[in-house]
Amino acid sequence: MHLDLFDDNPPMREFVASASHGQVMLSMFRETFPGLPEGTSLLLDEPEMALSVSNQRRILKMLMELVDQKQFRIICATHSPTLIDAPETYVINLDNYINRNVIPATRRGSSSTIQ
Repeated sequence: MHLDLFDDNPPMREFVASASHGQVMLSMFRETFPGLPEGTSLLLDEPEMALSVSNQRRILKMLMELVDQKQFRIICATHSPTLIDAPETYVINLDNYINRNVIPATRRGSSSTIQ
């Protein structure tokens, strides 16, 4: 953690210093990611870490909103059954070479999905 990144924002520095990992992750999804430019690509490594199942569902909803409203492209590496089993996600299982929830070619331009 590099608290010096928040030297110009003392309230955020204090929050990051005292918050749990899960609280910081939820804050990023709620506060930071929506401020990124339209069309942003996010590469997330296990974004569900330190989150309860209900908060994992919450971040999935937040990610879907970013895809729908700001045309984000989101790629996650995850072990979370909550994220993997969601019908909104396109899953590539690298261990078994399985693709699930593949978007039909006729819907690729208009469908929202998290990969």
